[in-house]
This record gives sequence, C-alpha cells and structure tokens, in this order.
Amino acid sequence: MSADQTAIEATASAVATKITYGGGAASFFGFVTAINWLSLIGVTVAVLGLIINTYFQIKRDRREEAESRARVKSYTSQQGDD
Repeated sequence: MSADQTAIEATASAVATKITYGGGAASFFGFVTAINWLSLIGVTVAVLGLIINTYFQIKRDRREEAESRARVKSYTSQQGDD
C-alpha cells in the first residue's frame, strides 16, 4: 500500500474520532438543555463516527498484519540462506 493511501486512512480515522467526540458533546448538550432533536442528532453523529473509525481501524489492522507476515517471511527466508 502506498504512503499516500496510508496517510489518507490515518487522516480519515483521526477525523472520524473527532466527529465521534463532537457528536457525543452535542448529544450531552442536548440532554442537559432538554433539546431532544439535538440529542438525537448528536447520538446519530457519534454512532456514525464510531462506525467510520472502526472501519479504518480494521483496515489498518489488516494492513499491519500483512506487513508483519511479509517481514517474518523475509526474515525466515534470509535465515534459510545462511
């Protein structure tokens, strides 16, 4: 995977985290001020941010696992050459 793609995914994950925090804050504010529609929107935004963040974290985990397997394979093949 290219460095650009990795940077894009890291940025998207960071933005999704901030969206989740913002949605949670809006939901809390709506709850405290008894503005039901604001609470509902805040919860919806927080859940969407969580889903997006989870998606990119899963992609990152898969990418790192593939890189780890490639490093182990490279290491074991180098050990066999010695």
